[in-house]
Amino acid sequence: MKFCQNCGQGNEDSAIFCLRCGEKITSESTISPEEQRTGAPQPPGGIESTQGSQPQPGTVPPPTGLGPLSQPLQQYGLQYQQASYLYRKNDGYAIASLVIGILSFFICGIVGGILAVVFSQIAMRNIEESGGTLTGESYAKAGSILGWINICFYSLLIILFIIIQIAVR
Repeated sequence: MKFCQNCGQGNEDSAIFCLRCGEKITSESTISPEEQRTGAPQPPGGIESTQGSQPQPGTVPPPTGLGPLSQPLQQYGLQYQQASYLYRKNDGYAIASLVIGILSFFICGIVGGILAVVFSQIAMRNIEESGGTLTGESYAKAGSILGWINICFYSLLIILFIIIQIAVR
């Protein structure tokens, strides 16, 4: 097992870069035979354990629970920051905004348009706060546009209905 000189994270023997901080792992950072025998690995260079510590500002911590997905990063020598786009996913509110924006013309009426606009705003905030791990800006924008079109369309219909009702009397 190799330990990162920068953060103390334990990494596989074949690792080139640290899974936590992305620093290049040197050959000096391997576990000593005494540590292998005792089963009590200690980070090299007197670095204290980083469990429970906050990530350094300006770095993106790797997602937890990647399991075998982290292996390609090590094989190709990519740092997590360089390959974070591999693990990005769409925000659920962005997709919901788009779907509701489309359906609001056929099923939900003005309520669907309002929901599409609200969901798109929530999605945009989530995407902005995710630090690059969420995508779906285009879905959220499209849902917002469809929602506003729907709101305007149904508002005009309501106004026309009221004008026609006044004119008939």
